[in-house]
Amino acid sequence: MNENGHYKRVHSDIWLLVVTILLVGIGVTMVYSSSALFATERYGDSYFFLKKEIVFAIMGVAILAGTLKIPYHFYQKLVYPILGVSIIGLLLTYVPGLRSEVSGAARWLRIGSLTVQPSEFAKLAILGMIGDSHEKEIDTLNHEILDEGEIIRKKGLLIYPST
Repeated sequence: MNENGHYKRVHSDIWLLVVTILLVGIGVTMVYSSSALFATERYGDSYFFLKKEIVFAIMGVAILAGTLKIPYHFYQKLVYPILGVSIIGLLLTYVPGLRSEVSGAARWLRIGSLTVQPSEFAKLAILGMIGDSHEKEIDTLNHEILDEGEIIRKKGLLIYPST
């Protein structure tokens, strides 16, 4: 933050962007190659899933472009609320009637017509929490790593039995 209270603009890492675009391209290609036959048989259009995947890829790129403009301190404030929501979501997967089972695994929550996988929020929260703790000054690195490892193990105990 500069003396005016504004955040300095940091240039994005171009290589990270290139790798991200390459991975998205490979993913879209793999979706097409693995689903073309099924889509032809089921929907009469071999590009059915490819079209959907391209739409989601474009949406992802648009979200990426939009979030690049937001200072990371904004996300830093959301880490612990997301952590709390993810823990509650993980616990709710144990409640019959709220959870949705797919192939015998109860990892999802059904909220109306929307299906949510709380472990995805848990992963985001853990990464944010680790980043937040690394930014804060902590006495020793060993103490920091042990605390983060303990939190990850406890969250893992919530995720593992639902598989």
